[in-house]
Order: sequence, then C-alpha cells, then structure tokens
Amino acid sequence: MTILKKYLFSLPSIAIVLFMTSCNNVVNKDCYQYIDNNVVNKDCYQYIDSTSAHTLMWKVENAEKTEIAYVLGTMHLQHKSFLENVEGWDSVFNSCDAVCIESFMGAKMKSSDNSQMMEELMPNDTTYEDILGEKTKALRPYVTDWKYRPYVIRNVFILSLYAEIFPKLIHNTKNHIELSKDYMFMDLAIQNRTLAKGKKIVFLDGVIQEEDTAKNKTQSKSLREEVLALYEEVTHRDSILRFHLAADSAYYFHDLERFSILINQDSLVHTKQLIHDRNEKWMPQIVSSIQKQNTIIAVGVAHLIPTKHDKGILQRLKDLGYNVTPFKNE
Repeated sequence: MTILKKYLFSLPSIAIVLFMTSCNNVVNKDCYQYIDNNVVNKDCYQYIDSTSAHTLMWKVENAEKTEIAYVLGTMHLQHKSFLENVEGWDSVFNSCDAVCIESFMGAKMKSSDNSQMMEELMPNDTTYEDILGEKTKALRPYVTDWKYRPYVIRNVFILSLYAEIFPKLIHNTKNHIELSKDYMFMDLAIQNRTLAKGKKIVFLDGVIQEEDTAKNKTQSKSLREEVLALYEEVTHRDSILRFHLAADSAYYFHDLERFSILINQDSLVHTKQLIHDRNEKWMPQIVSSIQKQNTIIAVGVAHLIPTKHDKGILQRLKDLGYNVTPFKNE
C-alpha cells in the first residue's frame, strides 16, 4: 500500500484522470449489463481473439512526406516493460526529435501555508451522515477520519482498488511483474527517456500537480455531489474493477474496437470533458510540433480512437490532410 500511495500521489494526472473515466463507465446501468453479461467471465480476457491484426502505433505523413510523426496509444496503468510489446517502438523513438505527452508527471507539491489543509476538511456544519444517513457505513472501510472531504477518502478507495488491479493486469501476470519501489508506468518511462535523451518534450496539458487536481475537483462539484459520487463509486467497486480488467484485456491484445465499445458505455457529458475537450485543446500543439520536427504523440489510447464522444486524434489528423496508417516496422 505504501508503494501504491507513492505512485498515486506522484502521478495525479494518470491516477485521477484514468480512474474518473472508468468510474463513470460503471455507474451507467448499460455498462453493468455489458460487463456482467458479455465481457467478464471466469477468465476476464478470453473473449479477445489474440490472433487479430491490431496496432497501437500509427505513422502520420503529409502529402509531400516532409512532415512525419508517429502516434502511440498508451494505457496509463501499464508497466514500462509493456513498451517492448510495441513493435518498432525503439526505432521510432530514436528517429524522432520531439515527444508530445499528456502532462508533466512530477512529485507532489507542498503548500507553504495551511490553505491546502483547510480545503481538505469538511465544513463544520456538515457531516457525511447529514447527506448519506445510514448509507454512510459503506464508506467506513476507507475512512481514517471523518473530518476529511470526499476526494481525500476517495484517494484511499483508489489505492485499495489499485492494490487489487495491478497483480491482475495480463502483462504483469505473464511477466511475473510485482509492485515494488521500481515499478514505473509506461507514460512516466516515456517522459523520463525523452528528458534523458535531450529531446524536445511537449506537455499537452501542461504541468498538473496533485494540489491543482484536487483543488479543481472540489471546485467543480458541490459538497453534496462529491459525497454522492463517492458513495456511488464505493458501492460499485466490483464493477469498476471488472471494467479495468476488461479494458486491460482489450489493450493488451491491441483490440481497439473492443476498447471503443467499452469507452462508449461512459457518460457523454463527463467523457466530453476528459476526451473531446482535451483533444480540441491538444490538436494545435500536436500539429505545430509535427510541422517543426519528427514527432511522437504518446497519449492515452482512448484519445485516439473514434467513439460517440469524439472522432479521435487519428481522424482529426486525417481531416487535416495527413495520411495515417498502422505502423509497420521496416
């Protein structure tokens, strides 16, 4: 748990964004039915045809072939060694001068005063029982002190879930990868390698630290909405876990059609914020980098593929006149 806590709080943009997406997936009743009846069975990833020809990386060129880029779909929870499963990754990385990733993954920032601590506390005139009544007992396994706001309790809930998810990820299971102080997410490995090689790096979301993420989260919802959302997530823990494992399966076997189906179960409003709005924001930065130098765009795979929420970055590039093809290692 200590190890998970270290990585959760050092990578807030990964932990919170990915988890928020999956939570919204399972709160949808259609998604419960889809997961329970059609995807997850005794072996959660046997529904995938592992022989299908799929890809996680694409080559992007303009008509004159003077602008070249590569797009890699990442999965934020995957161990860094998963990159070895992506054919041609090393040669592509070495051939490019710049890398676009979602956000800087740095250490937790410390406040110089008590303002952050005050934002973590419940108001004096409101308690969880005032909002949930007897339902409050569902939160007890994750509460060390009832004075804290829902997002603090939610962090503990996420940690407990991650402790169960990581050992069950297919790549980890097949390669005997265990959680340790050396466990590194693939996104962080890409960032660190880029910085170590002195390549230009573009943080599409800028620098997101835990304080900023938590602050934005509390400001975006009323306290009552925060508490009710936390209750929904906690009471649907098993469905959230099953969704993560189903998504891991689709990603492991490069089955983006299945991944798209899973994402389509999500709430339209919430995913519009996480995917569509961010894709809109990212595109000018991505195109600007491609026009200047050979570029790798390494972002979460859900941003790349067409869903009901967004046409995806690959189609957006096509709409701008770029030729986008599955990468073939030559």
